[in-house]
Amino acid sequence: MAAAQQQSLTDPLTGVFNRRGFALRLSEEIERARRYQVTLALLLIDVDHFKQYNDTFGHLAGDEALRMIAQLLSEGCCKHDIVARYGGEEFAVILPATAGDGAQVLGERLRRLVQMAAWPLHPLTISVGGAVLQPEMTDEHDLIARADSALYQAKAQGRNTCVIIA
Repeated sequence: MAAAQQQSLTDPLTGVFNRRGFALRLSEEIERARRYQVTLALLLIDVDHFKQYNDTFGHLAGDEALRMIAQLLSEGCCKHDIVARYGGEEFAVILPATAGDGAQVLGERLRRLVQMAAWPLHPLTISVGGAVLQPEMTDEHDLIARADSALYQAKAQGRNTCVIIA
């Protein structure tokens, strides 16, 4: 991939894929999963109470926290998983060849990594919602909507939790 194209797909703050890169890769992975009849899961991740963190410690501290979360997510994922900044304080992880059980295991691992990290100012946690590609889903929007629904369930359960809809 050319440097300019790579730059256009990367979030400058965190170094992971940006929303555009995420959309491109998710579309590719859905096509691949259907072609080879393999599973595919998606995690959506929200930093709990991030606005309060930003308001208390400032935007520079918030930026550093987002960089640290992106790094923790990247380190906690497998080599072929795709981490992206979905927007603001939200991240996404595309999990090729992963079913519901694997998504639950990884979602919990990422949640614990963030919870146990050595936060310099104040502990942060994440809520994780995930979904698995189903045959009736017509496009990536259906998968995102189901993962988003799971994320809302995780937040409704008190945050710092992981909910997967298989």
